[in-house]
Amino acid sequence: MSSFATITNKRLTGFFFSLLLSANSWAQTQPELVDAWITAAPPGSRNLAGYFIFENKTTNNFKIIKVKSPAFEKVEMHQVSFPNGMMRMTEIEELALPAGQTVAFETGTRHLMLIGPKHALPIGSKVKVDFSLNNGEIINAQLDVRR
Repeated sequence: MSSFATITNKRLTGFFFSLLLSANSWAQTQPELVDAWITAAPPGSRNLAGYFIFENKTTNNFKIIKVKSPAFEKVEMHQVSFPNGMMRMTEIEELALPAGQTVAFETGTRHLMLIGPKHALPIGSKVKVDFSLNNGEIINAQLDVRR
């Protein structure tokens, strides 16, 4: 094999190897949180609500089994329902994130209940929230504080 062919072969091999690594890094391995935010509240408020969308673009099913934040004493997932015209909130113990599906936490449906803020959360600040998955992984998120 000529030296030109050897150099070209090495370059092509390197190029395809780089493509393979790039494609692998683009592949989503866990659900992704998008448009994540927390409602701003007056000082002294004991509960705040968080909203977001989970996009599970993977081929795996996941469950959120725990949510916590260093900025709050406790964090719970809640489902809102209206039996007999009365609003009712129920804690969600585990939330399924099916493969290829989107799960929204929106006003009037599901939300995070952030209980006992440990400090003031001004509009524009970010709050760290960790979502524990059933496979042991943790999704670390930053939620924006908005009006």
